[in-house]
Amino acid sequence: MKKSFVFLVFLVLAISCKETEFSPEGPTDVRIRNSTGKDFSNVIIKTSDYEEDETTIALIPVNSTTEYMRFKKAFPKLQFKADIQLGSTTQTISTGTVDFTYLHYLSTQRVTFDVVSYSASGIPDLLLIPEEELVLK
Repeated sequence: MKKSFVFLVFLVLAISCKETEFSPEGPTDVRIRNSTGKDFSNVIIKTSDYEEDETTIALIPVNSTTEYMRFKKAFPKLQFKADIQLGSTTQTISTGTVDFTYLHYLSTQRVTFDVVSYSASGIPDLLLIPEEELVLK
């Protein structure tokens, strides 16, 4: 009786213990769209804590979109910093530092971050637009 009970317990444990499937962390293709009405210059974007997941773009004109840039890992939020020209002065807009610790990664996708507006304090509003799943070969 004890042997069959122990066998039954092991059988239930064996059936219930299956490996959880995780989607890959990346790569993720990201592009930036400028919908604010001002040209962006000296743009810096960072998609994760990895050093290689930071890039600089010289200029993103009004109502234009960059080409896709491949990042090792990306999250639904990103660090964004850009200069805009207000008359004869330059203002820096920035999301500030983003804590990526508890965010879920975007996995293997193509996404667009649309900068739709910014506040007087210089904080941009970014809209994440998922586009399609990447097909990796």
